[in-house]
Order: sequence, then C-alpha cells, then structure tokens
Amino acid sequence: MLGASLHVQKEYRFRLRNNGRADRQGFDVHTLGVISQFTTPLKGGDWGDLTYGLEYYRDFVNSFRKDFNADSSLRAVKIQGPIGDESTYDLLGIYLQYEMELLPKRIVVIVGGRYTYAKAKAGKVEDPQTGNRISVSKTFDSIIGQGRILYYWIPEKLNTYFAVAQAFRAPNLSDLTRLDTARTNEIETPSPNLKPEKFLTLEVGTKWMTSSLSLQIAYYYTFINDMIIRFPTGRVIGGNNEVQKANVGDGYVHGIELSGSYIFSKGGPLWKAFPKELGQWEIFGAFGWLEGIADTYPTSAQIEVKEPLSRLLPATAVLGLRWKSLDGRFWMEGVIKMARKQSRLSTRDKNDTQRIPPGGTPGYAIFSLRGGMKLLKNLNITLGVENIGNKDYRVHGSGLNESGTNAFFQIELEY
Repeated sequence: MLGASLHVQKEYRFRLRNNGRADRQGFDVHTLGVISQFTTPLKGGDWGDLTYGLEYYRDFVNSFRKDFNADSSLRAVKIQGPIGDESTYDLLGIYLQYEMELLPKRIVVIVGGRYTYAKAKAGKVEDPQTGNRISVSKTFDSIIGQGRILYYWIPEKLNTYFAVAQAFRAPNLSDLTRLDTARTNEIETPSPNLKPEKFLTLEVGTKWMTSSLSLQIAYYYTFINDMIIRFPTGRVIGGNNEVQKANVGDGYVHGIELSGSYIFSKGGPLWKAFPKELGQWEIFGAFGWLEGIADTYPTSAQIEVKEPLSRLLPATAVLGLRWKSLDGRFWMEGVIKMARKQSRLSTRDKNDTQRIPPGGTPGYAIFSLRGGMKLLKNLNITLGVENIGNKDYRVHGSGLNESGTNAFFQIELEY
C-alpha cells in the first residue's frame, strides 16, 4: 500500500479587550504526508507474516499577531503568533511487525518495533525572559518495541491475550514555542528545552465471540516517564499568570474497558419479548473507567506533588438497543450515554473554572434515538433526535456545554 496526503488548517482569532484595545492572531499549517505498508508471507505463510512500512509527515507553519490601540491604529507587530513563526516539523516512522501461529489455532505471537525521528525548527520565537527574537531547532529519536501473545481457549471464539508496548512522544511545535492563553487567567510562553515523553503499557484481556454474542474486557496499566506538564512560574504577563512546560510528570494510569453485544436468537430467554418475525434485535453496551497519578508543580515554588492527571475522564457507560429489519433495509436504535461526576481534580483543574465547574464536572445521562434506511443500493438515509431530555451537560474538561435536544438528517452516497 502506498499513499500521500495534504492537510491544510487555518485558525484566526480577533479579541477585543474592555479598554478598547484589540489583537488579531492566527496560524496556518500545511501538512504533507506519505505512507507505505507491505506484508510478506514467509515461506508461503507457514513461518508467519512480516508487515513493514514507513510514515513521513512535514508541517509547514506560519503564525502572526498584531496588537491595535483603542482607535484601531496599529500598536505592535509581534514576533510570533500562538506558535513559532516560519516553522517546520518533520516526523518519520519506520516500523516492522512479525506475526506467527506458534500452535495452529491456539497460540499466536506478535512482536514488532518502530524507529521514530522528529525534528522541530522554528525561525521566529519570542524569548520568554528577554522578549527578543530567538530560533529553536530540536531533534528527537527513539526505538520502541511491542509484543503480544494470544491463547485461543476455543479456536476463533474465545481468547485471552497479554501485551506489552512502549510509546514515545516527541515535543511538538506547540509544546516548544506556544505563546498564547492557556487555561483561566493563564498565558503559556515558549519552553524550548523539553525532552520526549515515554510510556510503557501492560495489558491483559479476554475476547469471546459467537454468532450472537460479542464480549471483551481488558485491563491496562501504563507507566509514565517525563510527561510534559504546565506549571506556574510566578510571573504575571498582561494580567495573566505565566505558565511554562517541563518534563515533570512521572506517574501511572490504569483502567478497565468492557464492551459487548448480544443478538437475540430463536429459543433464547428473551425471544418472546423480541420476536424474530419483526426483525433482528440486538442489545449492546460499553463501559470505561480509568485512574491516574503523576508528579506536578502546583505552585511556582516548583515542589513536586503527586496529583490526579489533568482532565482525567470519569467513568462512562453506553447502553443501547438496536433493531434491524429482516431484509436489512431499515434500522433503528435507542442509546443512553452516562458519565459519572468527575471530582478527582488536579490543582490546575480546580483553578480552571472556565472549563471545570467548582467541585468538578457533574455527571449526566442522555438518551438519543436514531434510525435509517437503505433507499437505493448505494444510497443511505439516517435521521435522529439526540439528547431527548434536553439535558444541560458538558464533557469533562471541554469548557463548553453540549447541545440540547437536536435533530439531524444525513444522506450518504456510496460509490
């Protein structure tokens, strides 16, 4: 497989202050990408399959900021906008994966590795200490590995797996050169001396699949090293508290994920409640819970304290009932989505009252109805009503309340 891509993103902001002054800032990003992936069976597949390839992306970034007086006259042209101006970011990944059945239909082993190279180059960056123009040029690379073993208790139906995987994230241009508002009453300034984040994840799970039942459960534990976090410096810039980033966050996150579905079959315990003559009935659901702790600097004293990870999602669940006609042309489903109140907050979460209400983000439960039909062989129509109870709610950390009761209509043409 070979592929190429071009992605263009532009963002502009105009802000009018209470004293009449204003600023206009923005950035544009053009991203070129190429990908390749190949699979080679070894000895006709008897010795397993080898999958390999590469990914390469390059960002071209420009940014700006202009400040205006109350009479609309130009006050200043800044060195950079929200991120460094005249910047590029290169990201290269080369990977290799080997998969083999050690015991036919019983034991499968997957091992792999990846080399990652990243280079950030920013031509115009404002020095947070002097205010002068500087440039930033950083390179990062890493070799990581992963492995997974699956044991099939019942071939093609029931398996248990164990996996271990390393991960690596190089600082991006925003991490290194951001100069913009962050959270409530905060402004983030460039942090050009960051190191990569590193993670190690252990995971164990079970999957069970039959013609009518699908069930999977997994538990994971991730060790976190050098996670990039914001911390207050103690300086005040334009009435906002300055924050910068540092590799402080050593810690962990662990969680449980559960999902499943069941298609009611003839003769089953609930067959009479969902008669097959009216079509196929399916109940489905999912549940997720996670918890994490990491080191942080809650104050400008820069004393390490262990706190919950910032914007940690609360326990969430989805439960639904889906109906499909016998000929497959029509379908309908009702879904309820639930989230528990999130009160496990870091110090910065507690101070970010624009996004997170005092005491934490309230829990919620919303109900939606959706349905559709296949009008033609390649033409599908979908419509629905979401948040039927008109619940006033928000996703934790988003800062914006979600839509109230709303309806949608969608036409999809396949070719």
